[in-house]
Amino acid sequence: MKTHFHYLPVSAENIDWGLYLTAVGTERVAPGCATYPSQTHPAMYYFTWQDGRVLPEYQLLYLTRGRMIFESSGTPQRTITAGHVILLFPGVWHRYRPDPATGWEKYWLSANGEDLYRLVKRRILSPVNCVLATGLREELRRPYLQILRRVKARPGENPHVLAAYVMELLAETLATVARRARKQAKATEGRRRAAPKDPVVAGALSHIWNHSHGVVTVDELAGRMQLSRRTLERRFRAALGRSVLQAITDCRLQRAKYLLQQTKLPIEHVAMAAGFPSPAQMVNVFHEAEGRTPSQYRQGLGRRRPAREPRFSPARFKQQAL
Repeated sequence: MKTHFHYLPVSAENIDWGLYLTAVGTERVAPGCATYPSQTHPAMYYFTWQDGRVLPEYQLLYLTRGRMIFESSGTPQRTITAGHVILLFPGVWHRYRPDPATGWEKYWLSANGEDLYRLVKRRILSPVNCVLATGLREELRRPYLQILRRVKARPGENPHVLAAYVMELLAETLATVARRARKQAKATEGRRRAAPKDPVVAGALSHIWNHSHGVVTVDELAGRMQLSRRTLERRFRAALGRSVLQAITDCRLQRAKYLLQQTKLPIEHVAMAAGFPSPAQMVNVFHEAEGRTPSQYRQGLGRRRPAREPRFSPARFKQQAL
């Protein structure tokens, strides 16, 4: 992969269509490179790590090799590996850079339009849920390649078919994330249902799921099962591949997710109802398991208004594009 990009002309007809492409490119940064970002882009796209930037449009970044250090006003700083799509939103501060140890290869495009603002308004897209795990998939790389080939062949045009490729990419990204989430949930449920093969583990899990809202400790559970702690741990790892404490924590995490999805309880009450010793511990568990806080998890599900949600303004569209 080589680094190259194209910035496209945008006409009033493109804007009226409801979705339009403004730029597309690929980028390769070798491991150990200390000069990032490149200053060859237009001024509105250039930024420094110290200051970050705010864009007037949307961007979709697809990391296909290496690692990225990313942070935005809705996402704490984190390291992102290849196989993730990052959505950048207009009016939302962000910054990113390649991990010097790995460099990166990524595809990216910039787009705007009323259709994208409508998806944000309906909570289908949210700035607090902007890092999407997709894996490395040809279905996601293909629209970028189609756009790049079309733009290279006709650099002075911005036909509506480019907007169709953008929507294809976005739809395939969201569908991939949904499939992976269903697969992960099915695997988790499968692990839970596998416990009856060991009646002791099954009984311990039943107690955990029925009493995790209260105080459940490994020692107490071992005593209830009339086993030593070491023996109970050994049987849990043989049956489930995880420790007793991990099983208790997972139960509380699943209970907290349900409460965040289905209720408007304050975070402190969710932590108490799910059995966490404190809200701070629940935050730590969510950070480790989900890469975000409980509040960000709830906002990402559309239960609350996303932070700094952009408003649709046709006049602003034309001012930005012309």
